[in-house]
Amino acid sequence: MMRKLKSRFLGSVRKLLGEDSGFERLLHDLTRRMSARRKAGTDTVVEQKTRLWVAATKGKKNRRFGGGQYTVMWSDSLRDPRRTGLYAKGGCDLPAIFAAAPRLQSSIEGVCGMYVEPGGVSTSRSDILLQTLDIDSPKAAAYLVEELALPTQYFEPNLFQPRFTIPGYGALGEFEKSAVVLSIGADVVRTAYRHRESGLLVDPGGWWLNQDMAYVLANLEKVNWFKENFEDVGKVTIGEFGENFAKIIRLLQEDVTPNIAVLNLLEVEPGDSTHTYQLVKSPAMERRRTFNLALMEMSRELQFSVVDVDRILKEQGVESQVDFAHYTHEAFQPLAREISAVLGEMGIFRTGSESSSPVRATTG
Repeated sequence: MMRKLKSRFLGSVRKLLGEDSGFERLLHDLTRRMSARRKAGTDTVVEQKTRLWVAATKGKKNRRFGGGQYTVMWSDSLRDPRRTGLYAKGGCDLPAIFAAAPRLQSSIEGVCGMYVEPGGVSTSRSDILLQTLDIDSPKAAAYLVEELALPTQYFEPNLFQPRFTIPGYGALGEFEKSAVVLSIGADVVRTAYRHRESGLLVDPGGWWLNQDMAYVLANLEKVNWFKENFEDVGKVTIGEFGENFAKIIRLLQEDVTPNIAVLNLLEVEPGDSTHTYQLVKSPAMERRRTFNLALMEMSRELQFSVVDVDRILKEQGVESQVDFAHYTHEAFQPLAREISAVLGEMGIFRTGSESSSPVRATTG
């Protein structure tokens, strides 16, 4: 209906102004440009430069702009060749690094790109990350990405690459990974499934969680397909965590950057009123504590930093949190202070020591 009305309106304007009017030429030029854009796509060099110019203009006052997965800030000019790249991979806790941006602003030299890889916790189990280094069947991987609506980069080893670009802002160029930030939440809480035919592991969390229940119930064929083609491999054991995560840390230290920080987990469950565990088998709080302790011991052996989220949030107070993994706005500030201090100790930013605790980069 709207298309017909628009066509009639344009026809009336053409009749009124004549076929060789400035309006007609402008309309023809716009139509030609839109057609060319559709053919070329929306991520051409021109599109990227235009997008960057618009973002930089809006963020000129604070020398900073950002979106849901990234923040870019600069000291003097975006043309400065000096680059600092902060890359993060993990769960819902990692956006806390963006809260650190204002604290780091005055300490950067050149341009700093902070980027959290999309996909969240469902892409971040240690065994799923490691399998990206050895995909035997790209065709099977592509098939699962399409069938399960997984992120397009699900089976790509982006974590282990030494550089990254910020999607949509390729005009900024590449950023060396000056530091990598990880979290252990996926290993603690997520369940994975193995595709029977290809052997590939997946965590289809996004596929199930993003569907309306009415849609799922109306498409039981899809549910049955999943049941027939996948086997439940359960959660990561503490032994598997120790082996897998240590391998990830070593690979990053050897091939990407020595500067690695890992966020541990809040151990208590906000709002939980349990006072006796006689009938509770393997409580989640005990599992989180076990993994936190294993992470601490690993950090001593492999020399990487741990951001002690558990301590920080307990000091802040967790009464208003929804659960252990989703923080309040108020909690982001002490977390940002800690992250800034950790990065400062790495020598990436000149932040001094602002932490409420002197121990993060644990040593033997």
